[in-house]
Amino acid sequence: MIPTLIQLRIHGNKIGDEEVKLLCEALKVNKTLKWLDICDYEIGDEGAKLLTETLKDNTTLRDLDIRHNRFGEETGEALRTIRYNEEDEALNLRVLHVKC
Repeated sequence: MIPTLIQLRIHGNKIGDEEVKLLCEALKVNKTLKWLDICDYEIGDEGAKLLTETLKDNTTLRDLDIRHNRFGEETGEALRTIRYNEEDEALNLRVLHVKC
């Protein structure tokens, strides 16, 4: 990712769990991204769980749109529990899981 990137909207692509691994690696080192739109992908349970773990350590992302993906309800609920900074600020998260 570009070091000064603060918004990234890449929705509607056919990105799945393997590509989410690459995105998570970038999120681990990025300190500027505040808004990420990855809806309408093909992210399954594996990718969503990896994203959940990655976001526990990311303190800069404030807005995540992950609607219309292929992960199940349990994984969607795990994503909804992410809270991660000193003020216990919740991530503004839009999750609508669509498992096909």
